[in-house]
Amino acid sequence: MMKIKDYIILAIALCSISLGIWVKLTAPKVAYVRTAELVNGFDGMKEASEEYQKKAAEWQNNIDSLKRILQREIVIYSKDSLTYSKNERIEKLKGLNYLQQAYLEYSKIVAEKAEEEDQIMTQRVLNKVNSYIEQYGKENDYLIILGTNSSGNIMYGEKAADITPIVLENLNKNYRN
Repeated sequence: MMKIKDYIILAIALCSISLGIWVKLTAPKVAYVRTAELVNGFDGMKEASEEYQKKAAEWQNNIDSLKRILQREIVIYSKDSLTYSKNERIEKLKGLNYLQQAYLEYSKIVAEKAEEEDQIMTQRVLNKVNSYIEQYGKENDYLIILGTNSSGNIMYGEKAADITPIVLENLNKNYRN
């Protein structure tokens, strides 16, 4: 037969368990994603990188063509310079100088354009990822979703709080649709 003391202990135990369950169920959900893995595994980033690489290869081909033209003209000038009059040598050197300046200027413009394109592409991808994470967080009742990076802004997190794989899978499904 149970004594009042036993009932009180049982009631306290049940209240503690209930309180624990209530806290667990009502506690704000917090998680993190491994940002680099998420961005690099995102199909949208892979496609954007491929597109960028195609553009970069085309730009490099143009630079290489200008360089070959410049080198060819230098070889011709070096070979034939003794046959030119003084005025012809001056004009040929001006032409070579112009080609060299055009090559250097185009190379500089391409480098700037490549950097700009890379920033635009990366920002576009990050906007998609961030937008999806916000949507995912709202749909799954997260109070906060943190992102890790190589700087170590999250020094430790339980594996259970790492939602990178599920977010990446859903992000890619969402992107393909």
